[in-house]
Amino acid sequence: MELEHNGGAMGQQPGQEGAAPAARTLEEVFSESETSGAATRTENDPEQEQEDRSEETDSRPDGQSSQSSQSGLTQDQIWAISRRKAEAQARERTDRMFAQRFGHLTNPVTGKPIQTAEDYFAALDAQEQLRREQAVRQAASGMEPEQARQLMDALQNDPARRRLEEENQQLQTRVHQMQRQQDLVRGEQLLAERMAQISRLDPEMKSLEDIRRQPEFAEFDRLVRGGYDLVDAYKLAFFQRLQDRQASGAKQAAINAARGKQHLAPVGGKAGAEDGLTEEIIAEYRRFNPKWTREDISRFHKNYSKGE
Repeated sequence: MELEHNGGAMGQQPGQEGAAPAARTLEEVFSESETSGAATRTENDPEQEQEDRSEETDSRPDGQSSQSSQSGLTQDQIWAISRRKAEAQARERTDRMFAQRFGHLTNPVTGKPIQTAEDYFAALDAQEQLRREQAVRQAASGMEPEQARQLMDALQNDPARRRLEEENQQLQTRVHQMQRQQDLVRGEQLLAERMAQISRLDPEMKSLEDIRRQPEFAEFDRLVRGGYDLVDAYKLAFFQRLQDRQASGAKQAAINAARGKQHLAPVGGKAGAEDGLTEEIIAEYRRFNPKWTREDISRFHKNYSKGE
């Protein structure tokens, strides 16, 4: 349905239909109104009748009303009746035209079939309203429920109701603002999650400021700007640091485990028993580095045992 095309056709139809009664004599019009339009005269508003009489009287050159010999009504009253009747007939013909052409369609909101011109334009308005609401729902589909509700309320309660282009612009602006706000919230949440993961890798790194102070930050920043996830960028940029930390942690774990075995008696009669190593201590060290020889373990154990 195209409003512009149908509107143009409708604009011609009332004028064509309404012109016919004016071409007839007033007596003929009044006679017809007496036989078929008595109910219309009865239902007329008295105040409207008085207004019509005043209007028609003032429009006459002499400002007087002429008397009808057939009914006792003035010619002005007869003209007012015929004018309203002609308008009603034109409106009825227009409504019939819309009913014949669009009667198979219904208002998408009320479900009422189109029977009049008013029904037709109401259906167009309803269709446009649904289209706006659908656009809002699509725009809000990626939002949090509360933000989507706020957007719907803001649009529903907007008293301005500008033209469609302005409404679409407002809608896009509001959606973009809420999306930016939502992106900020999600960005903060994502940063907190990634920093928690980095802190688990390296407890000394508790914030981006801690990372920024490190000599590896330039490489970390380059990787992040290149699209790497924060955790992946940290693992790559701080690889050596993490390796050293892991190795240090493994060594410390071996020391702690070995120290836990030192209360056991040395293996008597075996070479090297004077260094204090037992089979259990050696086994603990080799759990962390199976390639260590006994000499390696003895040297490492001697160096780190000095801290006791």
